[in-house]
Amino acid sequence: MLCAACDVRLDVVFVIDISGSIQQEYVNAINLATAVSYGLDVDSGSVRIGAVAYSTSVVAQFYLNDYTTSREAVVNALRFDNIGGATDTADALDTALNTQFTAPHGARSAVKKVVIIITDGYSNVKADQTLSRAQALKDAGVLVYSVGNGDSQQMSELLALASTPSTDFMFAINSPDDIDSVANSLLDKLCAL
Repeated sequence: MLCAACDVRLDVVFVIDISGSIQQEYVNAINLATAVSYGLDVDSGSVRIGAVAYSTSVVAQFYLNDYTTSREAVVNALRFDNIGGATDTADALDTALNTQFTAPHGARSAVKKVVIIITDGYSNVKADQTLSRAQALKDAGVLVYSVGNGDSQQMSELLALASTPSTDFMFAINSPDDIDSVANSLLDKLCAL
């Protein structure tokens, strides 16, 4: 699916959990981000994509202004290592808001902002700050889609991370077979913005 025909302008940041609790499911997260990226109109410059990976520490893998007209470059940049470790979702969300969604890193004014967080929902570093950091994104006007990844997901956290109504902003990948349907559902939502 390609959103080019729906004339949508978006700044999208993938926030991808690469902690030890989902090392087996890491490839699902990358495949989902890749499928969604292939469905967005990056080549014309309408959609910009950035990515944050996190475990014990947070790394901005690439920014919104790194690959502004090349979907293939975005897809290639999504191939990063899974390092394992703890799960600092709070700092990852903070990085999305205060680093990715800034003008120096390519965020555009008057363009809808979207975070797609892919995690199992088991934050264990600064866990008491996770939901307030998600709320800060939402308060800044960022739409947050949460995607549960793996066969053991903390649904309460995933639902709380998502924008409201959470049933419209939360998805789950229980196996690799779910990737295409979740990607298509996300693309349908993004194209309708």
